[in-house]
Amino acid sequence: MLKRNVGSVDRCLRLAVGLILVPTGLWLLGGIRGQPLGLVAIVLGLVALTTGLGRFCPLYVPFGMSTTSSRGWAAREMAACSCSQFSEKMRTGCCGTSDPTSASGDQRRA
Repeated sequence: MLKRNVGSVDRCLRLAVGLILVPTGLWLLGGIRGQPLGLVAIVLGLVALTTGLGRFCPLYVPFGMSTTSSRGWAAREMAACSCSQFSEKMRTGCCGTSDPTSASGDQRRA
């Protein structure tokens, strides 16, 4: 059995997108008549539905990603940070980098 790596919010979004793309591709974009754009929409919709229903996305595996819980890839990145790096990451968006000009902390303009 494949390990689940699609969380609840991700799953709902995939199901919604799939439920929109399949009928749109079939009827509005001409997939039922063999139009290429319609066929692409149908395939993307079926992929979204399949990954949503199965709660498994094969594209997440090589990147070690998971949206199932707080133990996903983002949590692993944050776990590698120390407390000071964590606060810096929240400010700059990048763990381990610091701006030497802001080392004094709270700087206010005059």
